[in-house]
Parts: sequence; structure tokens; C-alpha cells
Amino acid sequence: MHRALVFYQQAWEQRRIELLDECFTEDAVYVFRPPALARPCNGLAEIKRYWQDRVLSEQESARFTVLRTVEIGRQLWCEWWAEAAMPMLRPGNDVFSMWGVMICDLAADGKFKRLVEYYFWDPQQRERLQKARQSASPNEA
Repeated sequence: MHRALVFYQQAWEQRRIELLDECFTEDAVYVFRPPALARPCNGLAEIKRYWQDRVLSEQESARFTVLRTVEIGRQLWCEWWAEAAMPMLRPGNDVFSMWGVMICDLAADGKFKRLVEYYFWDPQQRERLQKARQSASPNEA
């Protein structure tokens, strides 16, 4: 598996935000589809802030599985599957499953210069997550 993907997986599963330094360049751009934010994260500091606010604070016991990758020149495509417990959701039904594709432009050192991520989940899960976020912070959902 590509080195940056290994660190990405470890950062998510081990909840170690500092490992993102090994994944992204300082000026990296992180784009979400469907958008998790109104705009992409620009720069490593913004990416870390997003991970702290939305990934690590909302998810526990994450498992990230790389299904297949293709690397051509300085571009990496990755299909993945992930599951995580999201305690903010209804107790006893808090496992959130996602499937996605990452399209990564790589810097010369192999880190992500630009990562565009498409991810999908069951519409009922999405609705539950949106309601839970609104309950937690009515102005932010």
C-alpha cells in the first residue's frame, strides 16, 4: 500500500492527528464529495482542524480498509471501505459504514498534494447523523 495511505489509515484508526503530517503537504487541498464542509480544507492546519472537529470527535473504533489502488505517475486512486462507532447516534445502533474513492495528486515526496474524496453511506445513516449534529450544535450542522 502507498506510504501516505498507510499513515492515513493509522491516523484514522489510532486517532493520531499528528500522523496527518506524513500524509499531506503543508499546502495540501482536501475536497469532500458529498461536501462535509461548505468549502475544501486548504492547508495542513485546516485539514487537521477538520479531522479534530468532525472525524476524531465524532468517531471511535474506526476501521479503514483499502480495497484497491491504482497509481499512475503522480496520481493515486484508492477505493476504500470504513466503519466507525459514532456515539452521538442512537445507542445500540451507532455503527456508521462508508464506501469511498480517493483521487490523490501526489507531491514529489509521495504526500497528498490534493485529495478529492467521494464517499457514500446509507441515506438513513446520513439523516441520523445530520439530526445528531443539529442536536449537538444547532448552528453548525
